[in-house]
Amino acid sequence: MPHDMNMIAIRKCQGGAYLLEALVAILVISFGILGIVGLQARSMAAIGDAQFRAEAAFYAQSLAGRMWAHDPTDVVNYFQTGGAGYTAWNTQITAAGSGLPGATTAVSFTDLNSQNGLMALIKITWQAPEDDAPHTYVTEAVVGNNVATP
Repeated sequence: MPHDMNMIAIRKCQGGAYLLEALVAILVISFGILGIVGLQARSMAAIGDAQFRAEAAFYAQSLAGRMWAHDPTDVVNYFQTGGAGYTAWNTQITAAGSGLPGATTAVSFTDLNSQNGLMALIKITWQAPEDDAPHTYVTEAVVGNNVATP
């Protein structure tokens, strides 16, 4: 009998070990789930950022296309910041609910020389409400020399 009494005493001392192991397992699983939720939130933010970058690239390339199709002698007056073509394009981007949030734009030109046309610099800056800092998309396009050389 003394042998059986020792076994009962040992079992009583270890009675809470299973409960402790279960609590540690729940803690480890909880940290794993929190990590997955955080990763999901970051990926959703990255998707939103990629969408805005794609829209900025689309708007900039659409303006460059309009410049290429326009009369080369009037490109600067029509598409520089404040020109009629620029104003129509800028309205698309800054329209409430349809463009980039908090967008500002600028277009400038550099004369490459009379044979090579102009270098148009198109800059779009935006900032979504949840962003800490603004984002900027900048592109350049050669315009004004749309004549093919033989």
